[in-house]
Amino acid sequence: MTRGKIQFIGTDWRVYSTVEFNGDMYPSGHGNEIITHFKNGGFQDKDDYEKYAFDFDDRNFGYGHSGYGLITSLGTYDGSSAFTFNEHYTDYLYIINESEKDITLSSREDRESPGKDVILPTGKMAIVCFYTVEEIVSREKLVPKEMPGTRDIENILSVLESLSVTLERLQKLIADYGLRLQ
Repeated sequence: MTRGKIQFIGTDWRVYSTVEFNGDMYPSGHGNEIITHFKNGGFQDKDDYEKYAFDFDDRNFGYGHSGYGLITSLGTYDGSSAFTFNEHYTDYLYIINESEKDITLSSREDRESPGKDVILPTGKMAIVCFYTVEEIVSREKLVPKEMPGTRDIENILSVLESLSVTLERLQKLIADYGLRLQ
């Protein structure tokens, strides 16, 4: 059984992690759902992260119904040193960086010898397998964090209608006075 967690680093530098999901968490298994959601503009804020984690759990595992906390806060990452995996050990980590700053990930082959450091740019996701960053994933679609509401759209349409009426009046005045625009 391949295990994995979804982690999120927010603009407030707080680090959140799901419980360890047990089964098919490699990128071509359940991990593909996580990658696809990210590529399609998901995980832009903590609320979307939480909603996705609960939906993902409901679809695939059902751990949230067992009484255990599905998401925990791991504290605040201060950015002064590399973000290491030794405290987050699992087969696969899907780490989303929305901190608005690049983060240095310190990967390790084993607990005794350091691996190479990898930069995880803001707005990207790292796929980590056994202390090694396998891939940095980019979004393919950017979705606005705040979609305009109905009232916003009505206001925009009202302004456009006013401009249209103003343009019609201006054209009539020009025609009435025989003015030419050069």
